[in-house]
Amino acid sequence: NITIYPLLDLPITGGTICRNPRTGEVESEALLDSKLDPSEFEVNWFFDGELIHTGPKYSASVAGKYTVRTNKLQPEAGAACNYKDTEVTVEHSAVPLIKAT
Repeated sequence: NITIYPLLDLPITGGTICRNPRTGEVESEALLDSKLDPSEFEVNWFFDGELIHTGPKYSASVAGKYTVRTNKLQPEAGAACNYKDTEVTVEHSAVPLIKAT
């Protein structure tokens, strides 16, 4: 008998990049965290189809959709073999400028 387990969902929350409203400079990046153990999983972060980082966490400084792909380093039998590719959205925001008139 062969048992095929479906890939697991990887719950990663997107984030918000804070920009200075006057200069447009990034003041605070969005920290994206897979919460996976790097001794068990290789975590690859892609932006626009290009690999931009490998590691369990990534600090995003550009708004957009990121794709996260995992690779279990020691494949084993059972349900916890790997995760589905996951899309994470990062948005940008700025403190509004207020003028008194």
